[in-house]
Amino acid sequence: MKSLGKKIGLAALLAFSATSANAIILDDFDYGDDNFVISYNGLQYNYQNQALTSNINGKNSILVNDINLQGGDVFYELTSEGGNSTSLATGLALNNDTGASSTLEITYGELSLDGFGNPVNANVPLDFSAFGNSFYYDIISLNVGIDAVDDLDIQFKVTGLTGIYTLSDTFTSDINSLTTAFFSFEDFYTAGASSDFFENVYEINILLTAGNDVDLRLTEFGITNVPEPSTVAIFGLALVGFAFS
Repeated sequence: MKSLGKKIGLAALLAFSATSANAIILDDFDYGDDNFVISYNGLQYNYQNQALTSNINGKNSILVNDINLQGGDVFYELTSEGGNSTSLATGLALNNDTGASSTLEITYGELSLDGFGNPVNANVPLDFSAFGNSFYYDIISLNVGIDAVDDLDIQFKVTGLTGIYTLSDTFTSDINSLTTAFFSFEDFYTAGASSDFFENVYEINILLTAGNDVDLRLTEFGITNVPEPSTVAIFGLALVGFAFS
């Protein structure tokens, strides 16, 4: 497994929104009245409450079927330490109480649960290559915590026919308005993925590690086309030319 990480603040995020007409939404975190399957200590039962709470040093998980037009499923697993943490599937609000830290693992694929409540992937390949050139996620708000060392880490792992590759971001500043962050396909190629890697994707795994008192709200996750830096620069020069014409 190859990995590539970066530490970013607000300045490193692109200012324009990725949610354009050509974006492919993989998850809008709003599942309506879908039936969920929750697993806790190996027990499974259906329910329709989208709130997922883990108490001190606790773990809880949930499976949601057929969340997008590609027929994908999503599995959530929330683990907290030192306090209570809550995740809401609607809008994906992750909230750590003071003194608590948590990890929220989100897995996408053709999933089912085994007898112990763990996700099992059928490894049905999906071709992402025609969808765009970057994964994106829209952040509504982020409070990175009360201490300088408390922040948010996002690890993004993609499993495909030809390998497993991981990227990561670290957020160190609060976000108070809608902000779009990206994981470019090009970054995966830099980490060693082959040029045809996204033609056969089995699974996407997102691991959110949130520190003391961190609060996060996401509204959308998907794939879009992000202009190359040279295109953005040329567009900027065109705007400057227009301003002086």
